[in-house]
Amino acid sequence: MEIAPLCNSANLVTQTALKLFEPVKLPTEVGEEE
Repeated sequence: MEIAPLCNSANLVTQTALKLFEPVKLPTEVGEEE
């Protein structure tokens, strides 16, 4: 079972999402409202 490709894909998705949400500033980054 090769998990590396899956991890790489997840990392790519995460990095892309972070870049997309960078200007939006996620609520968790703003101040963890809870």
